[in-house]
Amino acid sequence: MPSYYDYTVPVPAVKNISWKKIKGYVYIYYTYAREKSANGTMSAKNHTIGKLKPGTNPPEMYPNISYYAHFKPDASKAPEIPPPASDLAKDGIEARAKLLLAGLTLLRDSYRDLVQEIRSSGGDPAELDKQIAALIEPEWV
Repeated sequence: MPSYYDYTVPVPAVKNISWKKIKGYVYIYYTYAREKSANGTMSAKNHTIGKLKPGTNPPEMYPNISYYAHFKPDASKAPEIPPPASDLAKDGIEARAKLLLAGLTLLRDSYRDLVQEIRSSGGDPAELDKQIAALIEPEWV
């Protein structure tokens, strides 16, 4: 499941928020849509957007990528999420595309930080580049 950032943000004060306790932790969910299932019942489509920080009042949470895909929080902490192409707005694809773009943005930023650390310690990031290149398969696209 998603990783959580090491800083907190306020739990969004919107009506589509729910809390679920799992193995001693409270996770915050955001319901972004509802759809009718094959048997005719309404089904919630939701994502976990954070993990509650215990003992905070008002409640705070450790956010994850999904938080930034659904909300427009403090721009100084948010990863840059480019808008999806217009043809992605069909059938819930847009929400999944936003999550992918947010994840790739976080990955890009993490890569830049790691390369900077390698260089500042006198290393050469060429081996890291080789390992990453081995993971990327051109036939994916």
